[in-house]
Amino acid sequence: MQQPTQVDLITIIRSYRLYNEFHVYCRKVMDRFGYWDVKKLHEIPRYTDNTLENYSLERAKNLGYKNILWSGGIDSTFIICAYIKAKVPFSVVCDDRSIRDGTMFYEWMLKQGINIIKFGDICDAYKFEDLLHGDVADLLFSPDEKRRTTLPDAISFYENMNTIPDRDRLYNQVLEYGKLLDKPVDSNDHIIRLINFGSMYFHGRDELYYMIFPVHKLVSFFDTAEFNNIAFTQYWDRTILDDKPEMHRFICDVTQDERMMWGVYRSPTRLVPRLERTPSNFKRWE
Repeated sequence: MQQPTQVDLITIIRSYRLYNEFHVYCRKVMDRFGYWDVKKLHEIPRYTDNTLENYSLERAKNLGYKNILWSGGIDSTFIICAYIKAKVPFSVVCDDRSIRDGTMFYEWMLKQGINIIKFGDICDAYKFEDLLHGDVADLLFSPDEKRRTTLPDAISFYENMNTIPDRDRLYNQVLEYGKLLDKPVDSNDHIIRLINFGSMYFHGRDELYYMIFPVHKLVSFFDTAEFNNIAFTQYWDRTILDDKPEMHRFICDVTQDERMMWGVYRSPTRLVPRLERTPSNFKRWE
């Protein structure tokens, strides 16, 4: 079989995924496991009995004090609760939209006396050091294939590639990639999960780097080999519809407030997204 290339990879991803300003992100669309003719940046995850909750407490203790970028959403709320349960000091950095989106949890934090640093726009937090964020959690723990995937369930992955001249070779490469990661490729969801997990990781993890933050100031809480192991073992068959139940239960446990379950505390706003995907918004960190 012809040596697979990154061009092949991008062709496959384009066949099922909708991009906004794709050219801005293309350097971050790469196979981290070294199959698609790029440097092997990560080892293939291994199976583990570790749990998301237990390792999150360990991660908080290892990281120590951080300024946690809170969006009002489940991932950054979970990180705050992990720091609380691990008894590690921290501060919360947020903006007006974070508070609108997570009013109930914000009010709970105020009652607990948590140190909260507010900005009109969270992008202004670039002035701080030791910033911690929760990006890449969607890909790991609630696969985000449905958010930007244009492939309908009624058509097979192979059929969807019918406009690609080299379809058979590229599809066989997808099958080989499944063998490499020891994961099934018997459905659209499994194939998309496989490609996203291997090749969209940096795309999701580094969005904030591109937008506003120098790399040395920003750490992704979930960007570790063990979180990847946990996702690889326990979360492979999850979908975005599963809505991270373990995270919600953990937040309920820490806050002792059952209203926190299933994101009832969230009231997403209809404001323009804070991180618009336009070339002028992207910085030089690549």
